[in-house]
Amino acid sequence: MRRLRKELEAIINDIAAKHTLGFRVQERSWLSPVQLDEALAEQSFASAKALGYSVKRMPSGAGHDAQTMQALCPSTLVFIPSRNGISHAPEEHSDWADIEKGANVMLQTLISLAS
Repeated sequence: MRRLRKELEAIINDIAAKHTLGFRVQERSWLSPVQLDEALAEQSFASAKALGYSVKRMPSGAGHDAQTMQALCPSTLVFIPSRNGISHAPEEHSDWADIEKGANVMLQTLISLAS
């Protein structure tokens, strides 16, 4: 991520110089990427499949509480569909039916872990 930022800044700098423009980059926050718990992810996949839902492994580039929680305990993410694939924005919208499915996956995963 840091390398990508430097490469992007170099491209912006070249464009700005070409057009005699100024720019500045201000970092507002930084969370290092983390590897979430693989066993917990597999359990959530199994729960989704047991409920008859389709599953897909997806990386996430957004910041999540799970990044911080992973330092304390095993953590994973359960994604649900959002209209037009938009998330972390005012335009984000998920249907209640999909929200319920995501909650059921989490519930089934917790029940499985407690058994």
